[in-house]
Amino acid sequence: MKEYIGKSEISKFCQVLESVNSANIPMAMYPRQYLEHLLLHKQYYVGIYSTVLNHILSCSTRSKRDISLIDYGAGNGLLGLFAKFCGFRKVILIDLSPEFIESAKRLATTTAISVDFFVEGTIDDLEINVTGTPDAIVGTDIIEHIYDLDSFLGVLKKLNSNTVTVFSTASNNKNWLKRRSLMKIQRKDEWIGWEKDNSGIAYPSFRQLRRQIILNELTGLTEEETELLVTATRGLKKEDIITACINFKQSGQTPRPIPHPTNTCDPLTGSWTERLLSFKEYHDLYRSHSFKLRIYKGFYNSTGNTLKDYILALINKCIQYSGKRGICLSPHIILTGA
Repeated sequence: MKEYIGKSEISKFCQVLESVNSANIPMAMYPRQYLEHLLLHKQYYVGIYSTVLNHILSCSTRSKRDISLIDYGAGNGLLGLFAKFCGFRKVILIDLSPEFIESAKRLATTTAISVDFFVEGTIDDLEINVTGTPDAIVGTDIIEHIYDLDSFLGVLKKLNSNTVTVFSTASNNKNWLKRRSLMKIQRKDEWIGWEKDNSGIAYPSFRQLRRQIILNELTGLTEEETELLVTATRGLKKEDIITACINFKQSGQTPRPIPHPTNTCDPLTGSWTERLLSFKEYHDLYRSHSFKLRIYKGFYNSTGNTLKDYILALINKCIQYSGKRGICLSPHIILTGA
């Protein structure tokens, strides 16, 4: 009989996190701020982690003591640390950011939880850095940022044709309020940019960045041609924008514009701004790589004692007892592919 993760493991791990003082752990500003947020709401987030890991156990033919698991886009590494704490055999943390990888290493040391591998990079770096076949891959708030989901899922199947994937994401296209909120952020990223943050760095709009890449690559463009290319390359990273410029120079052809009105991508990093996909798009994408996809409801953080928490608890009840329709109220969704 499988040993699922319950309230006892959640409580014990939260007790471990009680002793973590981020101020005493050397790390960069953004990882510190993110860790402080997670620690402040640890009961809620560890609850999400337990749900993610239990989905793995439900879909896998193995017990957790036999499962090799990857925490993809691990950030500070709390999901992976919790998996190791709960008894998963092998846990690998991977993140593109060297600052977050360093933060995760320090947090592992602070909590005395030994993770097997830390990998700085993307899914393509796993084969180079890690031996053995992963049985499962999990992630929170990462799948909506991955540059090429089609290629990503293909690599997962290549690593292990029987792998189980579970990702939670706040990009719930069926929640009208959430979709509207995310589209506002997408428009700001694409058209306006952001003023200086706490580190004193200002972020230009993605259109400005693409324009500069295009003008650096091609000379003699008219304003109309420049605007055409800037618009047509929405959703592409720098290397692919340069390829599009070469094709335009040779043939006059531009990439086919992406259909969603606001989906947009940072051309310098390839990270999408909360990419919004319909459930059908997710199902089609997973099916094309022989995954059977199930999409589950998520719930709001109602762990406090304020009026807001009581209201969110009531909404959670509505989500829980309203069947499939409850997903339209869910603040996040869980994508399980097996």
